[in-house]
Amino acid sequence: MLECKPGLVRINAFNAPVEAYQTTRHGGESEGAYASFNLGLHTGDNAAVVAKNRQRLTLLLNTPWVKFMQQVHGAKVVTLTDQAAEVGECDAVVTALDDVALCVQTADCLPLLLADEKGVAIGAVHCGWRSLQAGIIAPAIQALKDLGAGEIIAWMGPAIGPQSFEVGPEVREAFVSVDERAKRCFIPGKGDRYLADLYALARLQLIAAGVRLLNAMCYDTFKEDDLFYSYRRAGVTGRMGSLILKRAGV
Repeated sequence: MLECKPGLVRINAFNAPVEAYQTTRHGGESEGAYASFNLGLHTGDNAAVVAKNRQRLTLLLNTPWVKFMQQVHGAKVVTLTDQAAEVGECDAVVTALDDVALCVQTADCLPLLLADEKGVAIGAVHCGWRSLQAGIIAPAIQALKDLGAGEIIAWMGPAIGPQSFEVGPEVREAFVSVDERAKRCFIPGKGDRYLADLYALARLQLIAAGVRLLNAMCYDTFKEDDLFYSYRRAGVTGRMGSLILKRAGV
C-alpha cells in the first residue's frame, strides 16, 4: 500500500472526476493510544488535537468541505444537497455536489465507498455488522440512483478480517434469518462462536442491489497494528477515514 501523502493513500478504483482516499494511523498529532492521525471526536482523544488532524485532512484533500457522519450503526441514508450542511446521524451519505468529501470513520467496521462510472453521484457507507444486518447498502444504492447515478462502482476499505472477527451465534442468526446465503459468510470457531466475514456479507448485499463492479482493500485491521486502528484489538483507539469526492471541472 503506497501513501501519496503522509497518512493518506490514493485509491484507484473510480473514474474521473471521482477521487477516493484512505487514511492510516500515521501523519497526525494525536498521541498514546490514538497515535497519530486520529479523526474521531468521540474516541476520548483531545478534541483540539483531533480538530487539527481534521484540518490537516482538508488541506491534504484540497477542499474545505469534508463531511463526517455521526455513525449510529443503523440504516439511515442522508442525501447531501448543500455544501455547508452538516450530515448528522446516519450510516450512509450520498451527494451529487462537487468538491465535497464524504468520510466514513472506522476502526474495524467495513468502510464502503460508491460512485457511478460517470461520476454523477458518490456515496460513503459505514458497514458495521449492525448496519449491514439492518440492510444499509440497498437504500444507499437507491439514493445514488435517485441522484441520477448509472452503473455503480463499489470499493470496500480496510476492516477486521474474516480470521479475526469472532461473533456469537445470535449475530449469525440475525443475518441468516434475512438471507440464507449469509451462512457462507460464517465459519465455526471455538465453542458456539463463529468467525464472520464482513467483506462477504457486504458483497452479498452489493450483488443483490445490482452492483457488478466490486473492489476491495483486503487488509485486516485487527492484525495490522502499524497501519490501522482496531477497536477489537485495543479498546481505546482512534479512527481512520475512508473518503470519496468528485472534483469540479475535471
